Amino acid sequence: MWFKQIFVYQFNEGFNVTSEQIQTALVQKPWRPCSQQEASSMGFRSVKKHDDSLIYVTGSQTYFKITKQERILPSSVINEALQEKVEEIKNNEQRNVSKKERTEIKDEIIFELLPRAFTKNRDYLGFFCSDSQRLILNCSSASAADDITAMLRDALGSLAVTPWQNVLDIKSKLTSWLDETPVGFELLEDFELTSSSDTQSKLKLKHLPLHSKQIEEYVAEGLLISQLRVNFEEKIEFSIKENATIGRIKYGDELLQSEQSEDEDAQFDADCILHSKEVLNIVAKIEELFQVAPGI
Repeated sequence: MWFKQIFVYQFNEGFNVTSEQIQTALVQKPWRPCSQQEASSMGFRSVKKHDDSLIYVTGSQTYFKITKQERILPSSVINEALQEKVEEIKNNEQRNVSKKERTEIKDEIIFELLPRAFTKNRDYLGFFCSDSQRLILNCSSASAADDITAMLRDALGSLAVTPWQNVLDIKSKLTSWLDETPVGFELLEDFELTSSSDTQSKLKLKHLPLHSKQIEEYVAEGLLISQLRVNFEEKIEFSIKENATIGRIKYGDELLQSEQSEDEDAQFDADCILHSKEVLNIVAKIEELFQVAPGI
C-alpha cells in the first residue's frame, strides 16, 4: 500500500467523475491472465482483499489497482534458437539468410516459445484525488506510468492530464536549494549532477557535504542538481528526480507505527487514510515550492 515511487499528473480540466462512475468504467476492463499467444495482459483488479470492488474510496481519494502479467522470454533464448535455425538453413540449403527472413524466423520462434514461457505479475496502485485534481501513480518507470494512463484513458474514455515533468523546472530549482533550503526539508548527502549543456553527462555523489567547496565549483562550472535526496518534516525520506518523480520513498518508523490494528481490514483502512494524507502533503509542498498553479 505504501507507495515507493510516485508519478504525479494534473487534470487539465475539472475531474468530476464520481467513484461510482469509475467503478462502472473499470469493470469493463478486468484483469485476466495472458492467453497462450499473448506476451502481456493488463487489467483492473480489486484493491482490497476479500472485496470485489475495483476501487477503494477514502475521503476525496479513489484508489485503483492494475495488474500487468508478462511472459518471460529472454532475448538470449530467442537469439540462440534463431542462430541455430540460421545455421541449419546455411548448412542444408547452402545459402545465406536475408535480414527479412531472419525477422520472419524470429517471429516464428517467439510464436512457438510463448505458450511455454513463465509469467510474472506486477501490481500498480494509484488514486484519483478530486479535491486536489491530481492523479497519483505508484510505479517504477515512466513507461509503466504511460501504460497505466493509457489503460485508464481506455477505460474512462478520456483522461486529460499533464505530467509534472511538463510543468516543473526541476534542476534549476533543486540547485537553488543549496543556497536556501526550504523550511521542513533537510538535504541529504546523496545527489546527482548533470551538465546544463550535455544532459547525458552525469555525476553521482554520495557522502559529500552539499555545501562543500567542491560542490560550489561544480555548480560554478555549470553543473545542476538533477536528483536530490531529502528528509521531509523528519517523517519521510525521498529523492526528487529530474523526470519529476518522487522516488525511493522511505517512511519513518514513527509514521508507519502510528496506526496499528490487529484487524486486517481496519489496518488497510488506516494505512490508506494516513498514506494518502502524507503523499498529498508532499505533492502540495513541492507544487508550492516549484510554483505550480493548481489545475494547469
